[in-house]
Amino acid sequence: MDWILEPFIGAVIGCFTNFIALKMLFRPYQEVKIFGRKLPFTPGMIPKRKKEVAHAIGRVINDNLLEKDDIAEALTKETTVAKIRAGIMDYHLNIPKTKEGQRSAGDIISDLVLKLDIKSVIAEEITNFMQEKLTGGFLAMFLNEKVIGDISDQIGEWIQTYMENDGKEFIKKTIDHEIDELSDMRIEDILVKYNFDTEEVGQLIERKYKEIVLQNYETIVDEIDIAGLVEQKICEMDMAQLEQLIFAVMKKELNAIVYLGALIGLAIGFLNLLI
Repeated sequence: MDWILEPFIGAVIGCFTNFIALKMLFRPYQEVKIFGRKLPFTPGMIPKRKKEVAHAIGRVINDNLLEKDDIAEALTKETTVAKIRAGIMDYHLNIPKTKEGQRSAGDIISDLVLKLDIKSVIAEEITNFMQEKLTGGFLAMFLNEKVIGDISDQIGEWIQTYMENDGKEFIKKTIDHEIDELSDMRIEDILVKYNFDTEEVGQLIERKYKEIVLQNYETIVDEIDIAGLVEQKICEMDMAQLEQLIFAVMKKELNAIVYLGALIGLAIGFLNLLI
């Protein structure tokens, strides 16, 4: 029976010792003391050097897996750009409704319009228009610059008065009505409403997005500090959670180590029979 029992015992010991060794990488999570003295190998290797492990993993990810050029390529690949474009075009403005007692956009814009010197602008435009039309014509003999100026001033004065009395309310209602209509519309629907070429705007969004990424991706990556972020997240993780994560990712490899211990123990058991 020795030729069966010794290899079997060797396999069990090899399997068990490797299993214990793997567990000791994480267990115990905290330092264990007996009679005020710390037990050796406590806490486990990874809990004891958690910060160093987190720093090393962060550096490896930053230097080898997430290089700056790779991130730029990922951010500008066609599927990513298409999603950005679709997201912008599908975005709802969600303009909040004006609350009671609060000034609306129409109020603010109409006040700004009235602060303009409308009279002077209109008078100048009317004067230029009339002079252009009358140049070389029969009526030019009767309408000199002074007469044209007087007429233009009168028109400008009338429009200024109209804007102050009735125009302000008209502008306010028009703007508020337009904003109410646009308040829950998608960007693409607004472009269609005002007869913009949505395809051309979409291509412009894609070009500008790529330009922004390619001009700023190095700065963005440096400011994000991927290595530091990974290190921080690992340090913040509970050890039980970290152990579960590592075993979930490397389950096959870790089990292979346990089985390898059994195989080595089995081989040593047979070797002992031969010696």
